[in-house]
Amino acid sequence: MDKKYLQRNAAIGLGNFKDERAMTGLERMLARGDDEVRGYAAWALGNIGGGAAAKTLQARLDGEENEQVKAEIEAALAAEGFKDNGPDKEITVGFGHKTVLSVAKEVIEAVKSGLIKHFFLIGGCDGAKSGRNYYTEFAEAVPNNCVILTLACGKYRFNKLDFGEIGGIPRLLDMGQCNDAYSAVVVAQALAEAFDTDVNSLPLSLILSWYEQKAVVILLSLLHLGIRNMRLGPSLPAFLTPALLQVLVEKFNIMPINTPEEDLKAILG
Repeated sequence: MDKKYLQRNAAIGLGNFKDERAMTGLERMLARGDDEVRGYAAWALGNIGGGAAAKTLQARLDGEENEQVKAEIEAALAAEGFKDNGPDKEITVGFGHKTVLSVAKEVIEAVKSGLIKHFFLIGGCDGAKSGRNYYTEFAEAVPNNCVILTLACGKYRFNKLDFGEIGGIPRLLDMGQCNDAYSAVVVAQALAEAFDTDVNSLPLSLILSWYEQKAVVILLSLLHLGIRNMRLGPSLPAFLTPALLQVLVEKFNIMPINTPEEDLKAILG
């Protein structure tokens, strides 16, 4: 099949899916595709909507020479997705282990004084499967005296929300993408050392959104490190046979997610 038709069909699918993670690919199509592909990319961006898409379309409109593509961009800018644009937001990222550990003293004091009661690592993969709204609802329900660590695509479910601070420490610490899971492990190990305990005894809970691919390696790494009590959802890994699942439950107490309310009650009491 001609590459042009593959790109066109991809743009249509991404536009219908209305997922902001498709922005980068659609921007590339809008900038480099042939006329037909650029038109469909403009339509898709209009369907997704939002401030970033509007800026991309407007920037392209100013330099677009093809009249048909220009008409598609103008139609996209007039689309439903741009009628109720909210204000642009800035998201603070970059909380890798070096950044977090640079304020380790303040974090430790906040825990000892009771300012910080618990840490939640909420992250992992994202996808279209129903039930992933759990992670947004869980993050929103986390008490104000708790800190949320997050990483990988699952963070996009809630990283635009304002969680405030605890004693000058942001309640939401964005540690990066899935390949930055190492940073989360380093931070957990450093906290365990500071409190003279092990990672499983920390006031730390892992709430992971499961998919496949690299997530398999990360999960196996966590198991190798002996991490227990992880909650996985919205479904368990497909490669888990009943016998293997039983081993993981018995040895690592892996469990499926329930509802945010039930899981928070089970964790915090």
